Amino acid sequence: MHPRLTLAELEEHPLRQRLNNEFHARPPVPLVGAMLVSHLVFKHSAEKAPAARDNLSNAVPGPRLQRNR
Repeated sequence: MHPRLTLAELEEHPLRQRLNNEFHARPPVPLVGAMLVSHLVFKHSAEKAPAARDNLSNAVPGPRLQRNR
């Protein structure tokens, strides 16, 4: 997080707590070997999301990003 940005300045998504609770209620997926796992979350309007996803996918090497529905 940026040193000048505080959580109080961020608007919480209405489903954030529900998703967080569900994620932490599930057993962890076992990972074998050395791995780097990243999870990025971006909030965009429905109109801008495809273009933002394409921009990020083009900037990051590796498998294409999954589209969550």
